[in-house]
Parts: sequence; structure tokens; C-alpha cells
Amino acid sequence: MGAFAQVAELLPDGFFQSCALVEEDLRCAQVQVGAREYLAGCFLLSIVFMPLFFIAAAIALGDAAMAAGVALLLFAAFYALLRHAPFFIAQRKAREEEADLPLALGAVGIYIGLKMPFEKALGAVAEEKYAFSMHIKAALAAVRMGESVPSALYARASYTKSRYCKRALAQLALCYEGEGSVEGLARLSEEMSASAMAKTREFGARVSFLALLFVGVCSLAPAFFAIFIIIGGKFLMLEISPALVWAAYALAFPLFAAAVLAAIYADAPAAVGGKMEYAMRMEIAGREIGKGESVALFAAGMLPLACVLAFFPAWWAIAPALLVCALPFWAYFSPLYAKMKQDERLENALPDALFHASSLLKGSSMEKAISALAQGGYGVLSEKFAHAKRQVQSGGGVDEALLNLQSSSASVLFSRFCGLLLQAYHTGADMKAALRRAASDMMANFALVRERSAVLSMQKYTLFFGGAIVVPLILGSVLRMSVALSGGGFFEAGGGEMFGAGMAGEWAAEGGLGKDVFAAMVPALHAYLALLALFTSALFALFEGRASQGILHLAISLPLSQGIFVLAYSIDLLGALA
Repeated sequence: MGAFAQVAELLPDGFFQSCALVEEDLRCAQVQVGAREYLAGCFLLSIVFMPLFFIAAAIALGDAAMAAGVALLLFAAFYALLRHAPFFIAQRKAREEEADLPLALGAVGIYIGLKMPFEKALGAVAEEKYAFSMHIKAALAAVRMGESVPSALYARASYTKSRYCKRALAQLALCYEGEGSVEGLARLSEEMSASAMAKTREFGARVSFLALLFVGVCSLAPAFFAIFIIIGGKFLMLEISPALVWAAYALAFPLFAAAVLAAIYADAPAAVGGKMEYAMRMEIAGREIGKGESVALFAAGMLPLACVLAFFPAWWAIAPALLVCALPFWAYFSPLYAKMKQDERLENALPDALFHASSLLKGSSMEKAISALAQGGYGVLSEKFAHAKRQVQSGGGVDEALLNLQSSSASVLFSRFCGLLLQAYHTGADMKAALRRAASDMMANFALVRERSAVLSMQKYTLFFGGAIVVPLILGSVLRMSVALSGGGFFEAGGGEMFGAGMAGEWAAEGGLGKDVFAAMVPALHAYLALLALFTSALFALFEGRASQGILHLAISLPLSQGIFVLAYSIDLLGALA
């Protein structure tokens, strides 16, 4: 950042009027950069990219004056995007912290209610995978450096934009000073759960409009532009270059679609349970698949379809190519899907298991509790406890069996359940009230998760069917009809070419358009649909909190949209459907 600091020294002081706000945004976004250096860096990067904006606009528009104006607009937009990026990141982090803050506060209340030392209770929560744990870890680190617990907790309030997180930190400080109570944490947790439920329902009402706007922006605007190029070039003698076609379909329209998807994501409630999962959690020959290998497998699976589209785009060859593409993804994702459903069944059984365990631990040993849960009929959960029971009966320690049980599943909630049992075993405390409270918190959490899933499901279906089916169907059909109405023709009997034999060149020459414009239009539309599938898949992954969901959606939507587009401009699909 030394170069940015030098640039900051050259800029006037008026440029840094919003320095205090940027400093707060950077701090809450966990970006370790000074505000003056960051603003100078945003300005410098925008200046560096401005010649590229001008060159791209000049190639697409063919007019230097218009290109200069577009470059200035892009410069301002790029600087504004960089300038406000920390604010949006900080807001998203605040939503992630609020998503599982009720569970984190419930865990603190349980540990304090068990008479655990306050700092030890905070340490236990800091080791969990809550987004709020980041603030607890930082506060404990400050305490180890000599700061008092209340001042360390109060200081962390300046590192978040969530007012609920600020209140939670203040409530924890009051609990340490003896002026607050566990009941205060419980009331704040209940208030947060009710607020999250209301916000989720409000989001469902707003996002319906955004989902419809996405389908409209992604289909109508590109379709009208295609009509403008084909009809306008035929009758208005417009001079249109292939660069303009590529700039529109590979840059402008994808940016509009990305802006709508970004608005949907910015308004969406964060996934309950913490941060994004990037691991695929799948093994081949005993070794876990990594991100790079997953990308390589995806590229290999898409290769047959890419070859068909590039070298032999006949409509009757699309179905076999799609089938060949689907087989490796079915083999890859079927065990992953089975594992996800197993974790889901495991988590659904947790509240009942917690209530059951709370009735067993008072006046009973942990060995008997494990045996009872193994025979409780909780499906996958009982199978795991049966394995722990066999381990204890074979001479293993109870704590070792519970630790192995805790690491046997990727479910964060199951890990927390095993952690409570471990705490009961180590302290010997009466865990009846604690487990019942944990069960109640978990049931409230499940209710919020179900509400969020119900709200997002309709939007995900709209985005999927719109991006993978409706948009390519409209674009392909409009392309076909526009060419036909303008005097062009298609092969009806197959053969895979877009225009009739010899018709495209003649018709393009008569209309004042070059063959290269038509040669660029179809691959540009293919690129546009591929980018659209990529953007919607990224949104799916962010909605679910799992990268694997995005790859699965991309594996389905990318070949499906490409195939439907080829079919739509090769044969009369709309007429057949009608």
C-alpha cells in the first residue's frame, strides 16, 4: 500500500471528506487498510482502468467522442463501486453475525447458568463456528493483553454495523459486571429471532418483484437488441460491427443481470449457521475432492457439449451431448446429495434427542444416556450413538467416544449437541435445564430456517426456470423469427446451420450487414447464456451457504440453457409448444 499512500499525499484534502465513514466501513469489513490509502487506491485503480474503458468503447461504438463519454461514465461507476464496496461487505458481515447470534447468546446463557467462569464460557463460544465468535475471540485476545473484560467487549462494538451485535456485546459486559443476567441474554435472543422472522417475510414480498425483473432484463432487453440489429440492419441500413454485438451480449447485458442478482443477494437474509462452505465434502479413493479438482471435473464434464456447440451445432446432436454431460455429474453429486440429506435428517432429530437427554442425565450416568439415545429410534442420530455405545463397551473412554461422535458429521448443530454432552460429563452438573433450553433454541432456529427456505424456494425456482429455460427459449425464438421476417431462412430438416444454404451471405449483403455480424451473434448469445448460468449459480451457492450447490446448479443450467437455445433457433419450438 506504499504507492497508494504516496498518491494520497498528492490529492487535495477535500477528496477525503468522507474519510471517517470509510474508516468505519473498512474496520467493520475487516479490511486492514487506512481510509486515505484506500480512497487513493480506488482513484488510482479507476484511472488505470480508464484507458481500457475507452478502448473497449471505441471498438464497440466506432466513435471517439462517444467512447470518451462512455469511458468517463464507466470511470465514475467503477470508482463508486470500489468506494462503497467496504460498506456493502460490512453490511453483509453484520447479517451473517445476526443470523446465528440467537444460538450464540443461548450458548453463553447455558454456560453461565451452569456456573462456568465467565471468561471460560466466552472461550467455549469463541471456539464454536458462530459468526459472532470472531468478536468474542478478539475481546479475549485483548483481555490477555491486559485489558479488562467489559472494556474489551465494549470496544468490539465499533467493529460491527449490527445493532443487535452491539447490544449483545453490551449485555455480556453487563453480565460480567453483575448488572445484567442470563434472562437479559434470553430476551435479546428472542427479540432477534422475532425480528429475523419478520425481515425474512418482508424479503419474500420484495424479492418477487426483483425475480420478475431479472427474467425481464435477461430476456426482453437482449431480444429487442437482436431484433434491432437484424431488422434495423435490413431496412434502416445501420452500420453494426461484430464488436458491438460482443460488447452488448458479453458485457453490457451480463452486467445488468449481475446488478439485479446483486440487489437480490444484498437484500437476502444470511444463511443460518455461519459462513460459506467451500469444501465439496466428497472423497474419491479415500481422498477429499478439492476446489481445483472440482473445477477440472466440471470442465471435463462440459467438454462434450462444448465440442458439439463449437463444431457441429445440429439440434438433434444436443440431446446425446446433454446425456453425456449429465452422467459424470450424477456420479459426482449423488453421494454428495445423500450426505446432505443424512445431515438434514440428523439435525431434524436433534430437538427430540435433546429433550430425551435432559430427562436422562439427572441422576443417571452418561453411559446410560448414550445407550438410551442409541435405542431411541432417532434414525441417523441413533446409529451414531450406537457406534459410540460400542466404543464405550469395548473399553474406550466416554469423552473419547463423544469427541469421535462430534467429529463424525459436518453438521454444526450436531457438533454443538455433542459439546453440551461433553460439558455435562466433564462438570458433572445438572444439565436438565440447559439441554431443554438448547432444545428450545434449536427449535426456534429450525422455524427460522424453514421460513427462510420457504421464502427463497419460489425465488430460486423463478431464477432457475427463467435463466435456464425461459430466457434461452425467448432469445432463440426471437432470433429465428427476426431473421425469417427479414428475408432470411433456416434449415428445417436439420444440418445445424443457422441460415439457409447461401441465403445468409446474400441477405446480409443486400441489407447492408456483413456476414461477420451474423457469425458473431450466435456465439455471443451462447456466451451471454453461459455468463447468466454462472451468475445465477453463484447466487444459489450464496443462498444455500454451500459452494457445492452452485456447482450443481451450474452443471444443470449451463447445458440446459445452451441446448434449449440451439433448439429454439433451429426449430420452431414455440410453434410446437403452442
